Amino acid sequence: MRLIDRLGDAVFRGLTRLGIGPAWTLRTRGRRTGELRHTPVIPISHGGRRWLVPLTAKSRGCTTPAPPDRSN
Repeated sequence: MRLIDRLGDAVFRGLTRLGIGPAWTLRTRGRRTGELRHTPVIPISHGGRRWLVPLTAKSRGCTTPAPPDRSN
């Protein structure tokens, strides 16, 4: 990964953790190690579906459908 990508990712992660910007922080535990992982994502609605789009350079190119909103 290029240095500029790593620096941009670090700045974006920091702003996301401070609650600045449109991104959410997706927190998951590693299946094997149990290590807590943080991935900044932006929720996007398209065609009646919700998607979580990761913004870090190492995870670009993949999208994951968001789970249904069960708060209602």
